[in-house]
This record gives sequence, structure tokens and C-alpha cells, in this order.
Amino acid sequence: MGIADYLDLLPSLKQAETQMNMTYLLGSLYYTQLGEYGEKYFIDPKVETFLRAFQQRLDEIGILIDERNSSRPTFYNFW
Repeated sequence: MGIADYLDLLPSLKQAETQMNMTYLLGSLYYTQLGEYGEKYFIDPKVETFLRAFQQRLDEIGILIDERNSSRPTFYNFW
């Protein structure tokens, strides 16, 4: 396999730039837990009611997932 064959395997310069830009963009995001926001993140006080309801529902879903996972067979239990 020659150098020309190797270069044919690589994406075009435009495609490589697009991939690098997308990787940089996604890598620069700061991920937090769903529904968790810092103090005074939202200016509108009407958001508080909806946010609390959303967070409560997320907590309920988390409890349900934990309950289901506690009775879920694991891979090593099959052997």
C-alpha cells in the first residue's frame, strides 16, 4: 500500500475541517445533571414553579429506575 492509497482513505479537507469543528464544539460543552441549574439561572420567577415540578418528576423517575434496577438480572447471574 503506497502513500497515495493511504491518502485516498482520508476524508476531504472540507470534511476533516467539519469533523474537527464539530468535535471541538461538542467537547467544549459543559454537561450537568438534567434539571439542575445554578441559583438565579432563570430571571423570570414564573419558571420556578415549572422547574420544581420538573425536578420532582425527575426524582420520581430516578426512584423508579433504581427500583427496577434492583430487581434486574445482571449479566453474571446468567452464568
